[in-house]
Amino acid sequence: MSIPHLTILVCLLSFLWGGSTAYAQSREVERTWTFRIGDNALYDAYLSPLDYHGPSTGFCMENERQARWGKGQVTSFARFDVQGTWAENQARNADFYDGNVDFHLGWHYNWQVSPRWRLRAGGLAGLSAGGTYSTRNGNNPAQGRAAFDVRASLMADCGFHLFGKGCSARFSAEAPLAGLMFSPQYGQSYYEIFSLRHYDGNVRFTYPGNVPSVRLGARLRFPVRKAMVVAGYEADIRQSRVNRLDRHAWNHSFIIGFTRQLSF
Repeated sequence: MSIPHLTILVCLLSFLWGGSTAYAQSREVERTWTFRIGDNALYDAYLSPLDYHGPSTGFCMENERQARWGKGQVTSFARFDVQGTWAENQARNADFYDGNVDFHLGWHYNWQVSPRWRLRAGGLAGLSAGGTYSTRNGNNPAQGRAAFDVRASLMADCGFHLFGKGCSARFSAEAPLAGLMFSPQYGQSYYEIFSLRHYDGNVRFTYPGNVPSVRLGARLRFPVRKAMVVAGYEADIRQSRVNRLDRHAWNHSFIIGFTRQLSF
């Protein structure tokens, strides 16, 4: 991805981050830390014609706070996510080492549809970076990734009591709508791109037709002594077909963590 593209993305994210924090009605932030362990199915046509499968793990931090604008019905949201996978092919003669770092932020509009249920809808924007290393390839052993996207985000929160204690459940869904993605062309090496500077449409526009991806989650929050524990399930389905190169990462995980209310 070129320097002008990166400059535009950084400026846009800085604007969004400034807007999401400067309009806070209070200095109180709900911060959630979760750890993830699960299973990931990988396919990367640039590196191998075979499917790879293996365990994955990750860490996620989320911030939520009420915005000053929107008459108390708008909340800002920010998420930093890191995940890694070790996978092998069916013949068990080659491995993939895969990793991603994501940062997204934006706003949700809130509807209190009943005393127990709250619905949220909004948009997020962010950057993703990562890569995959293959132990089998000698000439092109790795594939790098960088992308910017704008995505739709939906959440539903339900409050209830269990054994006399206040609990809540959250169901969430996200899908990218538009963005930019770096990708080599089919058969193009990274030496050609970065050393010889033979650029050939390596930054592409993305939309649901060539990046049909979705992130789904269901989590339960319940008190344990003085802590508020979070546990649940998450599916992070990432797929792309850019520059005649197919890739997918189907990650299904169990998540566990905790939530705190912080005042600054």
